[in-house]
Amino acid sequence: MPTRRLMQAMLLLPLLCVASTPFAEEWTVDGGAVTWRLAEDSLAALGVELIEAPADVSASRSGGTLRIQGSKAILAGYGEGGLLFTGGPVLSVAGERIDLSVFRIVMEPSDEPTLALSDLEGARWFRLVMGQHWLEQDRALLQAQFMEIRPHDELARRLGKPAVKRVYLGELGMTADIIESEAFLGSEKRLCRDPVWPDEQNDVDVLMLQPRESRQGAVAETYVSQGRANGVVYLTPAADFRIVGSADVPWYFRYVTPETDPAGDCLDDGTGQCQPYGEPAGGYLVWAVYRQRSDGLLVQVARSGLKHAFNSINSSSSSPDFTCACLGNSRVAFSGCEDLYSISTNADRDVLGARAELEPFRVTWDSCGSTFDRDCDGQCDISLVSEFSQQNIFPCIADVDRPWEFQAAVPEATMNSTDPLFIESWYVVRDDVDVLNSMGVIEFSREFVESGDGGIWVTEQLGDFTNGPTLARLAAKEGRELARLDSGSGLILVDGQRESVDSGRTRFSYSIMNVDDGPGVRSVSIPFSNARNTQTPFFLDGDDDESNDWVTKTTDESIIFKALPGAQLTWGALVTFGFEANRSSGGGEVLIGLVEGAEDKAVQLPEM
Repeated sequence: MPTRRLMQAMLLLPLLCVASTPFAEEWTVDGGAVTWRLAEDSLAALGVELIEAPADVSASRSGGTLRIQGSKAILAGYGEGGLLFTGGPVLSVAGERIDLSVFRIVMEPSDEPTLALSDLEGARWFRLVMGQHWLEQDRALLQAQFMEIRPHDELARRLGKPAVKRVYLGELGMTADIIESEAFLGSEKRLCRDPVWPDEQNDVDVLMLQPRESRQGAVAETYVSQGRANGVVYLTPAADFRIVGSADVPWYFRYVTPETDPAGDCLDDGTGQCQPYGEPAGGYLVWAVYRQRSDGLLVQVARSGLKHAFNSINSSSSSPDFTCACLGNSRVAFSGCEDLYSISTNADRDVLGARAELEPFRVTWDSCGSTFDRDCDGQCDISLVSEFSQQNIFPCIADVDRPWEFQAAVPEATMNSTDPLFIESWYVVRDDVDVLNSMGVIEFSREFVESGDGGIWVTEQLGDFTNGPTLARLAAKEGRELARLDSGSGLILVDGQRESVDSGRTRFSYSIMNVDDGPGVRSVSIPFSNARNTQTPFFLDGDDDESNDWVTKTTDESIIFKALPGAQLTWGALVTFGFEANRSSGGGEVLIGLVEGAEDKAVQLPEM
């Protein structure tokens, strides 16, 4: 298996942006190298024995070439041929040996640039999907990175389980040399325009998109820690976006400066820091998993940590209404361009941290005490700049010992339920004028595929992708409109509903999502006459820890739910609560307490 640092050294390399370019040129590649990151736990759960692990770097072997189509930084697709490599894994399924010590990378038919991995006899064992593919201008290289390894038909057939074709089995990266290097390097270089930074005329607007490949493939990486009944399943989505505002968006990684940025995208603001904010501001990704119980109540069952975005591939827009202003790999996400972050990159512990490190409303990150700067000295704890000089996209990686520490941990009891489950992703970006369209949600099915003594969870998308949070999706489906509170320090969404229950009573239920209010929600009061006669209050925060549940208090005129110290509703979190009463009206006003000592802020729910 490749070491973390060796893998990072080979991931992304600097190249210039290009303008929109016709894909009329054909090239031939050979040589190069392949890096592996196998999900050994998932292989074992499927009943695949790893007899020999792949080498740190699988070297090229003479005798193979691959045709590609593209121009400068943009790869349009793959053609005939195949590249030979040595140093792949040797596997066994039910006693039958699968020898990939020498393997071939070939084109896989698809609407997107996609590859497959076969043995020397031509049997295809893995599909390599959802990767980032580009041509490096300055060194005449093909780069195919962050490709997700998924079982091909032959491996699924050998296992006797067609559903496993959706399972994530790791990540593969590949480089190859363009044979016609002199012609490639001598062809016209089309430089992109200078960035247009946000100002009064140019807004930042990031739109979450339906991730490519996710309908037919896995929508989440899964890993079972303790077995089917009592374990935890860690879910990680793919996420795709388009810059729909007229402003370009800085997409710098932590600790990048004009001096250490090999691509030259971090433009000096005159103080030795990056334009336009005087710091390496970038995008962030978070995600959460929700369960809609059989009684209709929505529960947020898991939240991820904070994924630091590190680079934008700036792909052509899939919509005819947008034109990518600057195609190609960059530390700037340009207007009209798209970028896909695969499961592999979103699950990479090297770029993960805690949500508490980010101030969500202003979208400013504090390095002090973070996974990158645990000793709070203002310096990167694990720096790669000196080790790999100017060739590394990650000048600093996170100090995370537990690979799953910042993933969304879903109890297997939830996965085993028949209730609808949803996964919600959100790109958090500074100055974004529409926070909610930066979110997207899908419902997903799940199936436990047994294998020997264990097994693995397999997921697949159900229905349509929708923009916005899960709370808004479900409210709209039932004809309700959310109440919004713009607190001055963030956005809070409120949903409420009434439902008749036994013996003529009515259940009043409320869900509150703190989208990006940094201080958080500390209390909620529901004005309600004769509130002392209300019954069976409930509070759902998605965990089994009663010590962090909010306490309930009733007065003659209201029922109050209040967080204990340190248990306020943090950003990106949702709670559901309510009560029952022997009446069917009222409860439509909600008073939200934010800062201790300040007056509560009121919102009105028109449907109640």
